[in-house]
Amino acid sequence: MTCGLDVDGWGWINFNGRGLLMHDIDGESVPCPHARPIDWATGDELPPIAPATLTATEWITSLYLSDYVAKSRPTVAALAVLITQGLNRSGFPQVAEKAAQLREFWEHCENDTDTCAVWDTYNQRFDRTRAFQSSYEIERNWRALNREFAATAAEEVAA
Repeated sequence: MTCGLDVDGWGWINFNGRGLLMHDIDGESVPCPHARPIDWATGDELPPIAPATLTATEWITSLYLSDYVAKSRPTVAALAVLITQGLNRSGFPQVAEKAAQLREFWEHCENDTDTCAVWDTYNQRFDRTRAFQSSYEIERNWRALNREFAATAAEEVAA
């Protein structure tokens, strides 16, 4: 492939109206980390969303919406790819909505106004373990991810 990956096959899938290029690597379907999504209806290429412009909560949500599976100590580069994947697959509106829901829940906890109803709503919207792990990885790698995204943005400007 032109992205440099050794793949067994590839194809486009429709994910919420966005076309995503997927690679088949060792029997596993994974999104191409370099292909831009397309508008499924028109075939027009969609502009990528720059992760460097997002808040920490939006990074957490993007990681949560990606194919991230809690592993021991993923690399910063792997986290950056997953954040970008979750962001571009889901689109900024969905990421922003989920981030707002997460912030709302955290505010209830900080203000000590969390109730059974608040927890029930949270548990309907989020897999608690997955959300916690996504939050942990972003907090643990905050500075390194900032550097990674800044370097990526600088490379794109230079190109």
